[in-house]
Amino acid sequence: MLTGTLLIAIMPSYATLGLAAPIGILLARLLQGFSAGGEFGTSTAFMLEHAPPRTRHFVASLQFASQGFGVVIASTFGYFLTKHLDAQQMLDWGWRVPFFFGLLLGPVGLYIRRTVDESPDFKASEPGERPLREVLISQKTLLLIAMGTLVVSTASNYMIQYMPSYAATRLDISQSSGFLATLTGGLILTFVTPIVGYLSGHIGRLKIMLTAAVLYAVAILPAFFWLNSRPSASSLLLVVALMALIKAVYFAPLPSLMADIFPCAPG
Repeated sequence: MLTGTLLIAIMPSYATLGLAAPIGILLARLLQGFSAGGEFGTSTAFMLEHAPPRTRHFVASLQFASQGFGVVIASTFGYFLTKHLDAQQMLDWGWRVPFFFGLLLGPVGLYIRRTVDESPDFKASEPGERPLREVLISQKTLLLIAMGTLVVSTASNYMIQYMPSYAATRLDISQSSGFLATLTGGLILTFVTPIVGYLSGHIGRLKIMLTAAVLYAVAILPAFFWLNSRPSASSLLLVVALMALIKAVYFAPLPSLMADIFPCAPG
C-alpha cells in the first residue's frame, strides 16, 4: 500500500510521460487498493483475537471507525485545497498533497507489523496446506454469506464517496461543499460506529444490520430524488449525513461478524 501511494504521489504528468502516466496511476491505484483490501481482513482478525471476549464487538467496530477518520482527513484536505487553489493548481500539483501526507503513516504501519506478536489463537491453530482451496471448497457457503453482507456496505460507500463529484458536475454545487459533506459523514462514521459496535454485543449483530439494511433500501432513492429537486449545499450535507448514519449502524457489527464466519487458521 505504501508503494502504491508513493507511485501515485510522484507519477509524472501526461505532458511528460504521455499515455504511460494514466496507466501508471491506474496500476498504482490497483496496488494500493488490493493492499488495503488484503489488510482489512487480517487486521480485523488480529484485533479480535487479541480483544477480551466482552469487548470483541466494540474493538472490531474500531476498524470501520478508523476508516471514517480516514475520510475525515481526506475530506479536510479536499475542502481546503479546493477552497484555496484554483482548478489549474489542483490539476498541476494540488491533488498530490494528500498522497504525500499518507506516506507519513507508512513507517508507523511497518513498525507495528514488525513488533506486534501474533495472538495465542493464531499460534495454536494449524496452517492449512492450501488455504485458498480450502476456503473455496469447504467454506463456499460461508464465503457467499460474507460476500452478501458486503453488498449494503459497498453500495453505501460508493454513494457517499460519489457525492462530491455528482454535486459539482450535475447539481452545480461547489466542490468544497461536497468535501464538507463527506467530512461530516466521516465524523459520523468515526463517532457513531464504536457506539453501535458496543451496543451490538448486547442487542445482537444481525438485528442491527438487518434494520440498517432495510432503512438504507427505503431511504436511498427518496433522499437522492429530494437532493435533485432541492440542490443546495445544505441539502447535500443532510443527505450524506443520513447515509453515513445508516452506514455507521450497518458497519459497526460487520467486522466482528465477518471474522466470526471463518475459523482462525494461518495461511
